Amino acid sequence: MKKTILINITKNGEQRTVPLNKNALSVLEKKFKVKSLKIDYVFLNRYGWKVNHNSLRNVFHKLIREAGIDNFRLHDLRHTFATRMAQKGIDIYKISKLLSHKDIKMTQRYAVIVLIA
Repeated sequence: MKKTILINITKNGEQRTVPLNKNALSVLEKKFKVKSLKIDYVFLNRYGWKVNHNSLRNVFHKLIREAGIDNFRLHDLRHTFATRMAQKGIDIYKISKLLSHKDIKMTQRYAVIVLIA
């Protein structure tokens, strides 16, 4: 079984293959057990339609408020991912590929290593 997912529609218009860890793979395997074969989308709203990015953003903000977290955006998760990868010693070029950055300078802005004394 492949441990990747193909993203057909991306911000820059190019298809993208994303590696999946065992937790992500497990979620998708469970979803596909009940997914209708007539629908191309993995995640649907409660009416069985494609998840709208505005709805996703609204749910994210609601959960952030309920958790008592201030000043946090959905996009901050990309920065967190890049920073944690860098902190674990993952090569900046690999992080760049995982984030689909065309310029390593963009990855360097994302992967800010925070040293805690």
